Amino acid sequence: MSCIEPNSPQESTRCYCGRIHRLGETDCCDEFVGYIEDNCTYRDLRERDIAQTLGKYTEAFRLWNLTGGLLGQPPMPRAFAERHCHDPLHEDEAAEMCVEVTDPNDPLNQLIALHMAQHARLN
Repeated sequence: MSCIEPNSPQESTRCYCGRIHRLGETDCCDEFVGYIEDNCTYRDLRERDIAQTLGKYTEAFRLWNLTGGLLGQPPMPRAFAERHCHDPLHEDEAAEMCVEVTDPNDPLNQLIALHMAQHARLN
């Protein structure tokens, strides 16, 4: 059951299609709006924490990959979860999602990392 988060920083926002969405209503994707922050709507604080952590982490991972790992160690999922989750109860799930998205044992991720490392060395 979805509910309105009492500590939502915003009560309403205008979405990309021009409609105004308020807490307790549904958005353009027919999803319940329980939390609004930075003009983005979320079902609840948990969804916000995971989305923000995953977005920030994948961007850092992408930048690390673009350099072919020349920036040192890859970004750590746990550190991003601790930094971007408002609620500490969501940190484990957010960190797990980061690992799933950027699993270094995934053959595609290994191929991308190899390609980026070769490209970085040539430049």
